[in-house]
Amino acid sequence: MTPIEKLMSTHPNIKYTFRDDFPPKLGGLTYDNEIMINKNRPASDQYQILLEELAHLETSVGDITKESTPSERQQENYARSLALEKAVTLDGLIYCFNDGLWELSEMAEYFNVSGDFILKALDHYRTKRGLIFKYHGYLFDLRRNVNLTKLEP
Repeated sequence: MTPIEKLMSTHPNIKYTFRDDFPPKLGGLTYDNEIMINKNRPASDQYQILLEELAHLETSVGDITKESTPSERQQENYARSLALEKAVTLDGLIYCFNDGLWELSEMAEYFNVSGDFILKALDHYRTKRGLIFKYHGYLFDLRRNVNLTKLEP
């Protein structure tokens, strides 16, 4: 089962449509209980878009496609942050640390996302948690890329 199929199986009550007639800049769209994904995008992009569209289903209210109001922008940013955290977890970063997966391409492959998505997730964690923080017995230092230190008990 692909990462996209696994993700879709966690939400079986939603209709999923992969379309080839989307405008190039539109990756996905949620309408009622249906998520439509641009199938002309690479699989990693489709996975990222699906994560964000699922977050929209859980959190967004109304049509926010234009992002013309502060509320619409806030909903868009919140859904994006949920997608980033679901795809690139702190526990996953610990796994990468312990297994020596620190090349951006290796991390992207592990998380099934693009390198750009990894960088956005790290920026998100910097904003949300700060440059240096503790999590599950590790000290995360995000000042320059990612540096983890296992803390002694």
